[in-house]
Amino acid sequence: NAEYMGEMIKTDRHMERVREFHVEQDKRITAAEQRKKQKHMKKFGKQVQAEKLAERAHDKNEQIEAVQKWRKSRAANGGQDDFNIALMDDDAEGSAPQASGAKRPRADSG
Repeated sequence: NAEYMGEMIKTDRHMERVREFHVEQDKRITAAEQRKKQKHMKKFGKQVQAEKLAERAHDKNEQIEAVQKWRKSRAANGGQDDFNIALMDDDAEGSAPQASGAKRPRADSG
């Protein structure tokens, strides 16, 4: 009975090796999980990038089609613009003020 109990007790050196083994095992598990996570993120990132490129291509095609449609409608109208914009005269009231060489009066003078 005493021999059995004597065999059950481990030395401090042995217990330190066991602890080191468990710490190393935890590090290996954590590293493996990190690698899996990075691999998943890389795959997901590629998927997002592919979707973005497809969306850009789709938008570009839509814009090209819109320009072609506009050109066809413009050609059908005899080259006249569809924008019925009235040109403003230079003497109109809404025109921008003319720049002059005179300086603006100071706020504190007076």
